[in-house]
Amino acid sequence: MTPQAEYEPGRSIVWLASYPKSGSTWLRALLTACLCPEEPVDLNQLVGTAVVFERAQLDEHAAIDSAHHSLDELLAYQSDYHRAFAHDQQGPVFIKTHSAFRSTPDGIDLFPRSASAGAIVVVRNPLDIVGSYAHHEGKSADAIIARMADSEARQDAWDDRISKALPQRIADWSGNIASWLDQSAMPVCLVRYEDMLADTKAALIRVLEFSGIDLGDDTVQRAVEACSFARLSAAEAQGGFAEKPSQTRSFFRAGAGGQGIRELTALQASRIHADHCAVMERLGYAA
Repeated sequence: MTPQAEYEPGRSIVWLASYPKSGSTWLRALLTACLCPEEPVDLNQLVGTAVVFERAQLDEHAAIDSAHHSLDELLAYQSDYHRAFAHDQQGPVFIKTHSAFRSTPDGIDLFPRSASAGAIVVVRNPLDIVGSYAHHEGKSADAIIARMADSEARQDAWDDRISKALPQRIADWSGNIASWLDQSAMPVCLVRYEDMLADTKAALIRVLEFSGIDLGDDTVQRAVEACSFARLSAAEAQGGFAEKPSQTRSFFRAGAGGQGIRELTALQASRIHADHCAVMERLGYAA
């Protein structure tokens, strides 16, 4: 039985949580097509933007200069902002994050229960993430494999400049996913990228049911058709996509599964298995 998001006054956010390059943008496009069925899918107007991770918004809310604080120091401020943001919203409010689920030593959650109706956790075989992530970042497969094993890995954090987005600690692949699956602050809907590929409609219906969104079968089917990878790639080529990494690399790549075993060397694949075997087995990726 599919779990259900738990909406209460002030508890309106449904987090779209994932390790990078696991399929959350595709899911956001599908949700956009469902919720705005009369409009063509605009990649630059997708639901689920990381709005609460905008640095200026937190600074205004907390009356701080976040650039002068560490990630650990910011966590309590962010938790309070998430509660304030969710307070006046009507759920579901989808918000993407690549952050691991984190808490302070005294139990303050970055994603607090009082703001969070649930989390849709999108996962993908780490063997397949490597090539997609390497393409996205313009780095080698070995560099990405090392990053996927780095428990301190961060996003939007640089030594020489301050990003408009707040840094997020994404952690290593295993730690990121386990942190969301093992937390008890909110219910979780686990979605495997491979299942989205195999039966997009069924996976989307599970997400909609979890989120408490009741749509007709025709609306869901049209959303699936509107968000084929061919159409999303064409939309990117025609209208651009603000979230892509550079002007020279496309965001939407192959949109397929099982590529990792063909793209990686035996040594690279073996290293990924060694780094992540427990969580891979937990998710059905051990074979």
